[in-house]
Amino acid sequence: MAVFQTYQASAGNREDLIPIISMISPHDTPVTSSIATKKATGITHDWLSDSLGTPALNAQIEGSDAAFGTITPRVRTSNYIQNIRKTGQISDNQEAVLKAGVTSEYSYQLEKETKNTALDTERAFIQGTRTQGAAATASQMGGLFYYLTTNLTAGSAGLAGAAVAQAGAGDSTMAANATITLAVGDVAANGVVAGSQIYLSGGTGTGQYRTVLGVAGDVVTVGTVAAGAQVTGLNWDVTPDATTTYITYAVPAALTETVLNDSFEACFNQGGSPTSVHAPTKQKRAISGFASSIRRLSANEQSLSNSIDIYESDFGRHAVKTNRWMPAGSLAVLDTKEIAAAYLRPVKAEELARTGASRKFMIESAVTLEVRAENASALILGLA
Repeated sequence: MAVFQTYQASAGNREDLIPIISMISPHDTPVTSSIATKKATGITHDWLSDSLGTPALNAQIEGSDAAFGTITPRVRTSNYIQNIRKTGQISDNQEAVLKAGVTSEYSYQLEKETKNTALDTERAFIQGTRTQGAAATASQMGGLFYYLTTNLTAGSAGLAGAAVAQAGAGDSTMAANATITLAVGDVAANGVVAGSQIYLSGGTGTGQYRTVLGVAGDVVTVGTVAAGAQVTGLNWDVTPDATTTYITYAVPAALTETVLNDSFEACFNQGGSPTSVHAPTKQKRAISGFASSIRRLSANEQSLSNSIDIYESDFGRHAVKTNRWMPAGSLAVLDTKEIAAAYLRPVKAEELARTGASRKFMIESAVTLEVRAENASALILGLA
């Protein structure tokens, strides 16, 4: 007699599906969480900065008349409000069916997209490229990589140049925003190869930082196309053009304690007091190797629930934060009291009007980054 086995009875056997949904995708936002928030009142957000002069010998002849110098005016800086939006639409049938691990599909997707909104905001705060919008173009805020220019240091030597034009338009195998054409001869002269890094230092697309994937003549490729769509995070967010200037780091170098301390010193000499270091995982591990200057603090030593790393330099104590959203090969030293998130409209979730047998929602905020004293913070680029 034949044995009646499970594969023969598959139609009548219940599935073994646990009522839990696992989501391990990262949703931490270190920059957003470490800066203050404030109210913006216009679509262009402005702030003023000023500075003291360099100390000088000041000895006046007794009884002499006053001599008047030139007063240095305050400097106005601005950033654009960026609208950040996520949406979702769930059919009434999907809301009604019995689901594993979810009671309400609508509520689940709303919560998920709220987290995605926070991630998009964090990315803009770090890598945003300041671009003014128009009737058919969205405004984009400038992020840390756009504003932090005074204290720009590097682990390896960087060579500057000016772009010729954007290459790749009309190429069936390459997205138009995946390449940049360097000045004639710069690829060879600067030693740019796959694995090098490039920072757009001025003009269209300022502040973008990418790893080079390949070179062909004077054309440098930073992005690819897979199955007809660009690979997110590699291509340019704002396509460079002939106005763009750049710095190439041909051979990225390992982060050293000297380079990190030089960055602290540069901020200090400008009057800054950097409080935190935001490092991608590889650079965080490098800093952890500086054992002589690292202390690990536990909740018993201070009022923090999670242990953190503190780097003690000649210029103070700096919290070292792992920031997975920092571009590879970079590191940010931040004086967070000089940086803020300015919201024209805070994050708000709304259910939209029904137009069929489904529920629709939209999550949106209008926000920008305020960097009041960019010279109080620093960027380190060109790191292996």
